[in-house]
Parts: sequence; C-alpha cells; structure tokens
Amino acid sequence: MCNEKNHTSVKPASILCLGLGWFPKTPGGLERYVYELTLRLANNKDQVELCGIGLPEEETNLPIKMTNLAAPDTSILQRLWSVRNNFKKTRKTKPDAINLHFALYSLPILDLLPPDVPITFNFHGPWASESQQEGVGNIKALLKKSLVEKITYQRCHRFIVLSKAFGNILHQQYQIPWEKIHIIPGGVDINSFKPDLSIQQARIKLGWSLERPTLFTSRRLVHRVGLDKLLVAIAQIKPKIPDIYLAIAEEDHYKRVYTNKLQN
Repeated sequence: MCNEKNHTSVKPASILCLGLGWFPKTPGGLERYVYELTLRLANNKDQVELCGIGLPEEETNLPIKMTNLAAPDTSILQRLWSVRNNFKKTRKTKPDAINLHFALYSLPILDLLPPDVPITFNFHGPWASESQQEGVGNIKALLKKSLVEKITYQRCHRFIVLSKAFGNILHQQYQIPWEKIHIIPGGVDINSFKPDLSIQQARIKLGWSLERPTLFTSRRLVHRVGLDKLLVAIAQIKPKIPDIYLAIAEEDHYKRVYTNKLQN
C-alpha cells in the first residue's frame, strides 16, 4: 500500500487479465474498459498479460503481453475447449493477481488458476438477465448462463462495479456479500477528448444543421440500454420543439427496429 508519510509507490505486480477481444479491432464497452485498464497498469510498471478471444498476433510496441486463447468465429464448444487448452499450454509463471471480466471464458480456466492468488472480477452486467432482455427466451439457455456466472463468481475474492446499481445486482441476484464488492465509478482521460473544433465547425463536419436543436448519444442499439425510452421522450418533446434532431452513433442489427420507431 502507499504510505501517506513517505509517499512510497506500490511495488509493481505481475497481473493476469482475461477479457474478450482487442478494442481497436473489436469495439465494445467491455473491450474498451480492458484495453484502457491494461495499458494504464502497464504504464504503472506492472507486468500485464492479457488473455482473450481473437487477440491480434502481430501487435508490436505494446507494453503488455497478449495471449490469444481462441478464434471468435468457432463454435462455442470448440471456443471453450481452445480457451482451456491454450491457457494451460501458455502458463509459465504464477501472477501476483488475476483480473477476470467475462464469466463464460473464465469458467474453463477456473481450476487452472493458482489457488493462492487473489482473483478480482470486474462485473460489467448480469449476462443471463441481459440476454433475456434481448429476447433470448430459451429457459435452458438462460439457466446455463446464470449457472456459469454463479460458478465463476464463487471462485472470485472481490468484485469491482461501476455503480451501486450493479453492486445491488451482484448482491441480490448472485448473493455476493457487500464486503467483497467495491464501487469504482468510470473515469475518462479528458486530454483524449479535448475538442479542437468549435461547436459550429463540429456540426459542419458532421453534416448537422447549425440551427436545429440536436441531441447526440453513442450507445449500442440493444433493448437493455433504454433507447426505446429515449425515443418515447423525443416523441413527447417534438410537439413543443418540432425540429428537434436525435443522432445515435451506432450501426447494427437493431437499426431497422429503431428506425421504424423514429418514423412512427
């Protein structure tokens, strides 16, 4: 720990991290979180190994070691087998700490992790519940996902959540004691987002009207993030502000659904 009197630094650690894909190649909230986290830890002189799915083999000049465990385009059973097999083959040293981010790919390696090394799980959301919200109605599939989560969480020593709301989900749905849950709100490197354009210049570059009232959101077009409620709110506002414009930065299979709602 850091000593307040002499301000000595925390000793660099060897950290094993298991995520999903590599953010520059695979966009997503979890991928971005892991990408920034591992790079920040490495900049702090920690020795970081990132294991994941579909990680690039040729990335150079990175301060972290990357270990690709499986190809993302294989069947789920083959992927899980590859995760376990490749993880087992690449173990050479014991880390000081382990950081997991997704229950599905954590499950195949749980018994391979050193029993005396602390495991921290970053809880990004309830996988089974979110699948149900997205229309996965197969009760067996939902139960399997829930079981995967519970088995994985039982092996972990502490949990990190972005908000008390997610902490409540961990505590109530998965019976994780509050003393194991740590709330660390999301942060941002403001230097990366300093605008070098004026509002007018940005609107011109984006092809937006200079005068029209505009709302912008960057969200995945999935049911669970509440974009349908945003569209209802826009419909309520429109009689008072007829020229209001909503811009959503996303492109996926839900686009047609939300486009139809906007047109109606």
